[in-house]
Amino acid sequence: MAKRAIIKCAFCQGKGKDPFNLLSELATCQVCNGKGEIRVVIPYDRCLACGGSGVKSHSRLVCRFAMVKE
Repeated sequence: MAKRAIIKCAFCQGKGKDPFNLLSELATCQVCNGKGEIRVVIPYDRCLACGGSGVKSHSRLVCRFAMVKE
């Protein structure tokens, strides 16, 4: 079984809330589901598409390449 680590969600900066307040300022982050952190497989690298920010460049969309699912 692969080793995993828990890291701060890049999309919401660990706050667990939608950083752009698109639906409401109470809306949870769509990447971490409000937890503020995500699990990644070790070793992991920064996403080349978004530079580890979790946001697609020049938009308010989630970078799909940066998302890690179990």
